[in-house]
Amino acid sequence: MADCESESACEERIVMTPMKKTSRSTTIKMERIKQLKELGNSGILHVAGGVHKGIVINKETNGQQDGSDFVVPPQLHLEFKVFLANKQTNKHTQESRKLRFWFKADVSDEEQTSTAQDFFKELVSPMEFPRDYVGFIKKIMKLMQNRYPRMKRIEVDLEQLEDSLEPPTRPTTPGGVLYTIGRPCADHIIDHYNNLDSVSLDDSIISNKADLTQDKVLEIIESAYPNPLSVKELAKQSSNHEEEVQAQIVELLTKGLVRAVEGHNEKNYIRTTSNEAEIKIVRQMPTVISSQQPTIAIITAQYCEKLAVDAMIENKDTYVRYTTVGETNVYTLGNIGAHRIVSTKLPSVGHTRAAMIAAGNTTTRLLGSFQKVEYVFLVGCGGGVPHYTDYTRHVRLGDVVVGYPPDNRNYIYAYCDQVQPLENGGYMFEAKTWTPPNMGLQQIARQLWEVAENNPEQCPWVEYMHQGDRKSVV
Repeated sequence: MADCESESACEERIVMTPMKKTSRSTTIKMERIKQLKELGNSGILHVAGGVHKGIVINKETNGQQDGSDFVVPPQLHLEFKVFLANKQTNKHTQESRKLRFWFKADVSDEEQTSTAQDFFKELVSPMEFPRDYVGFIKKIMKLMQNRYPRMKRIEVDLEQLEDSLEPPTRPTTPGGVLYTIGRPCADHIIDHYNNLDSVSLDDSIISNKADLTQDKVLEIIESAYPNPLSVKELAKQSSNHEEEVQAQIVELLTKGLVRAVEGHNEKNYIRTTSNEAEIKIVRQMPTVISSQQPTIAIITAQYCEKLAVDAMIENKDTYVRYTTVGETNVYTLGNIGAHRIVSTKLPSVGHTRAAMIAAGNTTTRLLGSFQKVEYVFLVGCGGGVPHYTDYTRHVRLGDVVVGYPPDNRNYIYAYCDQVQPLENGGYMFEAKTWTPPNMGLQQIARQLWEVAENNPEQCPWVEYMHQGDRKSVV
């Protein structure tokens, strides 16, 4: 702090400098600098303020090296491709975008890899992918500034590869997918791209953009249940225009599959349930007498999964615990056989930070409201898991998977907690294991498995499945 004339002079800046430009390529660097005097006033084109305070734009260097350039190679680099559509010539140009990363000295090799992966996923997220060059470069700088403070420098190479009269119909990289985004593209920094109006990402981590359907809109609304969603939120989650979403909402309203509820500034929409009159809206869960307290909790991810669970519950009461802060939760209490059950549903699913926080909050609130719960089941439709060598042992749709300790082991779950690099170039893995307090569930699963192995026609769960089918139809 003593080297700075004032506190503001010591703040880190993200400085963007166009380094090199040819007729078909551009190189731009973005680096973290502590003091602006390192740059000199002659090279500064613009110092941003307001919400973009801390962003500095330099003049183009025309390929000249300056004193801040690194002589060490980047720690990591990656590349992906886009297709640029010229609306005047109808040509489609394939472009390579390369990112090179430098990190601060205290960032380990493992942290560098995971940080670069997380950065890239945020950068090319389909719902928030920058639709123009200004937005692309600005997003890199804002991510460096607000989300990735341990990144020291990023260089971006934009290079046009080849032209085509036809748009791409398949990925150019084996194993990749094609994701198309259409929107006018404006760029006042890289002037030879002025006529570009849409791009298509060609990368294996981005999912295909499908046409918007009623089923898709209904699926998103169901995933958020019991929380309502606005048209704006639905458009963002589906990567479509609000007008397209509104048209599908009208059809769903006509069919009675969703209903409108009043929000703060606009109408929101929520899934219509068959037992609307029976659902009780509460601020706090009512007191449940000790003998009626649930001992088993069942959490589902999807709306249809909760319907299937609720079909098995008898003498049930459903409560929607409404809150103005955070997520609203739904609880169904009742009996399955001799057991007292509470079922709930995650208000959000996915790999986003919001979905992970929502999952944690749901479990915390459930256990706080029903303190006699001894077992928690996460129930839902899982994906298939192939076996490496024996196709008869694939996990297929309809299979029930229960964690069970391997032979001569006393744990169910093992994971790598930390990796330490060794002087000889190898790595030492620190593994941790997890075991439940008791193996009651595993013993029951083992007994059921033995019954099925000895007499497949007498599987006890088949009759329960038939009962569930009959109840779900009703």
